[in-house]
Amino acid sequence: MRKKSHPLPGMMRWLRHFEIGVNVVLLLMMTIIVTLSIVDLGCVIRDAVTSPPYGRIGVTELVSLFSDFLLVLIGVELVETVRSYIQDKTIHVEVILAVGLVAITRKIIVLEPAHLEPLAMVGIAAIIVSLAVSFYLVHQTLRDARDEDGEDDATAHGHENTPS
Repeated sequence: MRKKSHPLPGMMRWLRHFEIGVNVVLLLMMTIIVTLSIVDLGCVIRDAVTSPPYGRIGVTELVSLFSDFLLVLIGVELVETVRSYIQDKTIHVEVILAVGLVAITRKIIVLEPAHLEPLAMVGIAAIIVSLAVSFYLVHQTLRDARDEDGEDDATAHGHENTPS
């Protein structure tokens, strides 16, 4: 007598394919956004350098450029996070914390402390300390795990020592 197959494995397979599809679409959209952001940043830099006074960028424009640059960097890191999740099925907490640090750095650059409540500044400081301590602890844990496995830093990061 032949057993009936349970419908759950088929549904789980469908959900797995759906999840991969969603992640690929998100990756493609994030890649487009990062590409357009880079083009936009290049245009802003070109305009800043080629408009009078030539070759000089004012403080306001410089702060805006740094903010835009960090925003592109955050996008690149998010693309890497989604890519590694699709490829490895793991979330790299260290990268997520680094993105958080870059994001709060960007926020600090564009903030005007004179218009900020003291409690908000304390909150931002708490976020920075939390992210930094978390990043340090995760980094140390990963380094200790690599040391226990006998990997050196170059191998752990995918950089093989090849003779030239």
